[in-house]
Order: sequence, then structure tokens, then C-alpha cells
Amino acid sequence: MAEMGAVSRQFKEIGEIIIEGKSEKNIVKGNEIETIVPFDDTLEEQLLGLDIQDYTLEEGMCRVVTTRENLNKVAHSLENM
Repeated sequence: MAEMGAVSRQFKEIGEIIIEGKSEKNIVKGNEIETIVPFDDTLEEQLLGLDIQDYTLEEGMCRVVTTRENLNKVAHSLENM
């Protein structure tokens, strides 16, 4: 057993923001189908202007990683986009 905080140096506190993609409903052969609209290149360009450490773009979501200290500032900037 280790003392309190003995392994804390092995972990890094980060700020993580998940952005879900927009969904569209389309009628295909009489059936309503919901699809996720992929993110376009403008989001990627806007992310590069923010104080973030990393981001991943997938079809239906974007994961933005920043420092814990910058989390609120980055989240506010993303809300304004």
C-alpha cells in the first residue's frame, strides 16, 4: 500500500470537451433516417487558433483536449463559434 498522493505524479490533469455533430433527418424510400453531418474544414481551422493541446475529429464528434487552466476559456470560445 502506498501513501496518499504517491502515484499522483504519474497522472496529468487535462480539460476535455466533446462536441457532437449535427444530425439531419432525411426521408429515404419512405423511411425517416437520421444521419450525423461530418465536421467540415472550417472547424479544424478554428481549432488551430485556440489554446488547445490536441483534437480528434471523427464522423460524429470532435474531442478537444486542453489544460485544466484553459478549459473555461476554450469552452467559451467554442460556444461562440
